[in-house]
Amino acid sequence: MIFQAPMLDDMDLAVLSCINKQRDQLRSYTQSSPKRWMGSLRRNTFARAIQGSNSIEGIHASIENVLAAIEDEEPTDIQRTTWLEIRGYRDAMTYIMQAASDPHFEFSK
Repeated sequence: MIFQAPMLDDMDLAVLSCINKQRDQLRSYTQSSPKRWMGSLRRNTFARAIQGSNSIEGIHASIENVLAAIEDEEPTDIQRTTWLEIRGYRDAMTYIMQAASDPHFEFSK
């Protein structure tokens, strides 16, 4: 062994204990159903990207309405044109993400 691990003091052990407690508390959210957790993370990230990009264009919608668009659910309180714009952006981004993984897809002018 080139280097010997240093001796841990009480503060180091306390931090490691805190980390282990956090890991144990979060394990049920990540390990029992990792697919659900990743799906939720992906969906929320996608919704925030749609919301942010559309707000640049002057199209404002709540995160709940954007999530509804992603899930193909009906919106709660939003104008029809805004709803269609959000869904159009969702469809365009979905197409781009799918096309990017297609081995025959080529991006050109």
